[in-house]
Amino acid sequence: LAKILVNLCMLRNGLLLDPFCGHGTILQEAMLMGLNVKGVEFDKKTADECGKNLNWVKKRYKLNSSFQIINGDSRELSKYLKQVDGIVTEPYLGPFLKGLVSEREAKKIIENLESLYFNFFREARRILKGNLVVILPVFGNLRINPNVFRKNGFTEYSISRKVKIPIRYEVKGGKLQREIYVLN
Repeated sequence: LAKILVNLCMLRNGLLLDPFCGHGTILQEAMLMGLNVKGVEFDKKTADECGKNLNWVKKRYKLNSSFQIINGDSRELSKYLKQVDGIVTEPYLGPFLKGLVSEREAKKIIENLESLYFNFFREARRILKGNLVVILPVFGNLRINPNVFRKNGFTEYSISRKVKIPIRYEVKGGKLQREIYVLN
C-alpha cells in the first residue's frame, strides 16, 4: 500500500513529506524509489525508531536518498519546513477499535479527526508544491467532510476517467474502511 500511495503522488524526484510518519513505511518506499524524504512524528520514541528504520534501509540498499525525521506536530508544518514537492500520509485515523462503533461514537470520532485534519491541511497548503495523497477513515456511511481539505484550497485529482477519487479500500476483517484521496 505504501508503494501505491507514493506512486499516486506522481513525484519522480524531489522531497516527499509524510507528516504522520510513524515508523516510516511510506518514507522507506519513497527512498527506495529515489526520493529524498522528511517525516514528522509527534511521539519522540516513534520518531527515533523511524530514523533508525530509515538509516537501516539507506545502508542496506546503498541509497543516495537523504532523510530527516522531525519530532513535531503536523498541525505546525510551516514551523519546520519551507517547501516540499509532495506529501503522502496515512494520518491518525482515530482510536483503536475493538468492535464496530455506534453511529453516535463514529460521529464523535469524525468530529475530533476533522479538527486535526483541517489544521493539517491548512499547514500542508502553505508548504506543498505538488500533490498530496492521504488516507481518510470511513465508518459505515459516515466519512470526513471534504470541506476539511477543500476550504484549505485542495481539490480532488482524478488520475484517469477509470480511476474514481476517492479510492475506497478495507482490510478483510477490519473495523474501519478507508478512502485514498489524491489532492492538488
